[in-house]
Amino acid sequence: METSNIYLVVMAIIFTVLGFMMMVGKADFVMKRYVRESKKYNLVRMRFLHAISFILISTVSLLIFFGVSEIVVACIIIPFAIILAILQFTWARRKE
Repeated sequence: METSNIYLVVMAIIFTVLGFMMMVGKADFVMKRYVRESKKYNLVRMRFLHAISFILISTVSLLIFFGVSEIVVACIIIPFAIILAILQFTWARRKE
């Protein structure tokens, strides 16, 4: 196993663990800015969106590890990233 493959597997494991920690609310240190501005954002929804993005990063690194082309991975991740960004500023924002 090459060094780059080891990095991909370790990165996938770390982001998967962070995603699940985010789901249960134990990794709020990742969202410091949103915790400070907690009156603007629904923290439960922000945790969910961050957890999904971490698990998406983990999935992408595993896809690259298994030999999927970077162009295909980019075509997969870019729409998801756009959707997550839109949800962050619409669905997770508190209604005033």
